[in-house]
Amino acid sequence: MLVLIAIFLRFWRLDQVPPSPYWEEVALGYDAYSILETGLDHHGNRLPIVAFESFGDWKPALYFYAVVPLIKFVGLNVWAIRLPSALAGILIVLGIGYLTAWLIKIAKTKQVLQMEFKLGWPVVAGVAVATFSPWLIQFSRGGWESNLATALILWGVILLLRFRQFRHRILGVLLLALAMYTYHAARVIAPGLLVGVLLFEQLTTTRTIFDLFGFSTWMKRFVKLKQSIFFLGLLFCLAIPFVLPNQSQKIGHRFAETSIFANLDPIIESNLRQDRSGNTLLSRIVFHRYRYFGQQILSQALTHLSPDYLFLSGDANPRHNPGIGGLILPINAIFLIWGLSTLIIAHKKTALLLTGWLIITILPAATSAAVPHALRTLALAPVWLSFIGLGWWTAFEFLKTRFKYQRLWSSMLVSLCIFIYGFFFARYFLYYINVYPTTSSSQWQSGYEQMIRAVNDREILSPQKNVYIARAQGRPAIYYWFYTQTDPIRVQRAEATAQKDQSEFLEFENKYFIDRVDQLPVSSAILAISDDQYRQLKNLRPGLENDLLFNMEVKDLNQTTVWHVLELK
Repeated sequence: MLVLIAIFLRFWRLDQVPPSPYWEEVALGYDAYSILETGLDHHGNRLPIVAFESFGDWKPALYFYAVVPLIKFVGLNVWAIRLPSALAGILIVLGIGYLTAWLIKIAKTKQVLQMEFKLGWPVVAGVAVATFSPWLIQFSRGGWESNLATALILWGVILLLRFRQFRHRILGVLLLALAMYTYHAARVIAPGLLVGVLLFEQLTTTRTIFDLFGFSTWMKRFVKLKQSIFFLGLLFCLAIPFVLPNQSQKIGHRFAETSIFANLDPIIESNLRQDRSGNTLLSRIVFHRYRYFGQQILSQALTHLSPDYLFLSGDANPRHNPGIGGLILPINAIFLIWGLSTLIIAHKKTALLLTGWLIITILPAATSAAVPHALRTLALAPVWLSFIGLGWWTAFEFLKTRFKYQRLWSSMLVSLCIFIYGFFFARYFLYYINVYPTTSSSQWQSGYEQMIRAVNDREILSPQKNVYIARAQGRPAIYYWFYTQTDPIRVQRAEATAQKDQSEFLEFENKYFIDRVDQLPVSSAILAISDDQYRQLKNLRPGLENDLLFNMEVKDLNQTTVWHVLELK
């Protein structure tokens, strides 16, 4: 039943909430369509393995290929783009259920046991927490590569961590490798977690000090060491495309674009301090630039652990958070602390492993400019939610024991907790479905589809006229190709001659994607411009209305005019 609810929450009105595909989603869809039709991306690169050029930001490749078969069956539309992430969201819910059940077993037995794929109440505890998680719902309902990467990472860790069969463990390494081809941060997180899991296995092989001298224990450790070397080697082999010479630009571009190391302020501060201290060897050591970068990284890492960020305010980016609360429902703060405390008391080594998971996942986000960042740290969600699931389970177990002969009080407390939980979730989800599409419509480029449809209709009536579309809302070329389902071969032919901004097309056949109103012609053209640009154009051309054959306003869901579609005589 909970799985059906999870499916409903992630698939209901998936093409309408969020209200419009963001340009990153549209790029995923059109390049997948190009691969399906021609075997090339829209720039003419054949079957990219590591990354797609896209807008010059070199997006990891796997999500594109996940969209390809869906376009074949459901067409080039929003459903095809968002389905891989929605399906990954269901896998994350199930994975958190099994991870929570494993932690509950450890809390009960105080020892590491093999995980089993058996449905039961411990699994239900984790599935319930994950099903109603605002953090997971937000990123399961958009074409987010990070969500797919999180599902791969979670199941990779599960298969490696608690399944003895060699084939399962190889599959776990393969899933971690696939995550590296799905999202930028996973290229740090996946290898880090593999090392962490392998170290954890070595630590948990020896149970007591006396086992150190046992022959069988050393044999087990030796076998695990050989397996560890094999798994690390396998991951390295699967990641070889990343280290090829021609891939350096693709790998490093995103990091260089978002990294704090592009900021010169720490270097300036370091140099200033060294000069004031006489530029001695000691001052160069004490005031080294790495000290200031390190302080910034530590400060930014800690913001991801802030209770305000986790439970109250969340990510400030409207695409990452609807703005009605934090990433986790506030009532779960109590159960997170309860679950974490329980695990530390029951099995410190497991608590240490999951703490390492937190640190490894936060590190890539802490070195980027925008913090805190719910998308880049999405792989943290399984850890937090598993702690919460453990907390709910152990809290109810405590109530059963504490009120063994007072079931009325026990039932009342449980009912109160569930009522409060339901209140917070209902408040969040009703806002998300009914209000969020309107308040966030500008952030999701709402209005692009209506504008492109209107432009295309005018083109059919006046095929001899040039088309000018403003870049005010961002990336108009990819939106045009997506909504008109332009033949990718035509786009690939224009690659060599088209003017571009980095890798974004500024022209295509008789279409021009412009920034300023002075780039517009005086007559015989079809225009799509922003409301500000329309007012500028009216000021520059007082008799503009007399020169128009067509004038249409396009509004977003907030009833704000975002486009004017015009046809000049």
